[in-house]
Amino acid sequence: MDSILHNKNKQGNFIFSLKKRIFFILVNIPFWEKIYLNKIHGFKPLSSCAPAMLKKVFKIANELGTLKKSDYFEFGIYNGGSIIHAQQNAKKLNATKIKFFGFDSFEGLPTIGKKDEKGYLYQGKYACSKENVMNNLINNGGDMHTIKLIEGFFNKSLKKSLIKKYRMRKIAIAYIDCDLYTSTKDVLVFIKNLLIKNSLIIFDDWDISSEKNRIKGGQLAFKEFCKANPNIKFIPEFAFCWHGKVFRVSNI
Repeated sequence: MDSILHNKNKQGNFIFSLKKRIFFILVNIPFWEKIYLNKIHGFKPLSSCAPAMLKKVFKIANELGTLKKSDYFEFGIYNGGSIIHAQQNAKKLNATKIKFFGFDSFEGLPTIGKKDEKGYLYQGKYACSKENVMNNLINNGGDMHTIKLIEGFFNKSLKKSLIKKYRMRKIAIAYIDCDLYTSTKDVLVFIKNLLIKNSLIIFDDWDISSEKNRIKGGQLAFKEFCKANPNIKFIPEFAFCWHGKVFRVSNI
């Protein structure tokens, strides 16, 4: 019986790995990707399980008591499909004072570096103008009184002065969906002083490396951040899809 289960698990892992590789191949072709994103995918989160994940994360934040006294930060918002789900979840939980900060270049990804996954990422990917994002949010019921979109590549836009300018509170939830090592590194430096105990950090691109046993991108940036800041402790909450992971600040 054990051997049968082992073979089934082995077969399942092989199929999963094969699907993952096919995905990397297909989305590495910009022509097909643009058709998919613009004509098929539409206005919704890029990750199919993001709505369920966000619902779970907001529920946890509410139970921990951080949701109604802190804010929501999203780094890499693409077309706005995730941030509007965040706002809807907060409304259902009666978190009326929470503000939603969305950071994006609105020009797509910056230059891909040596510490990034090169299987499907390229400069300019996920470009969506700020005007289009605003229209998406407004046309789908978004309350723009509590959503603030901040434009620019993170190495230039993520300045400490933003915290005072927009009266940012501490982090209840931070959704990091910027794919790249350097971008994630810039985000982690920016949010360091906004973290509190029980802040929830979502890494959408936690496991995107196509090379087995090699850490790249955001996961590498997070590992280095933890090493450089040993006083800040994180514990894993749960994984989602095949690529994402949620952490909670356990000590700071």
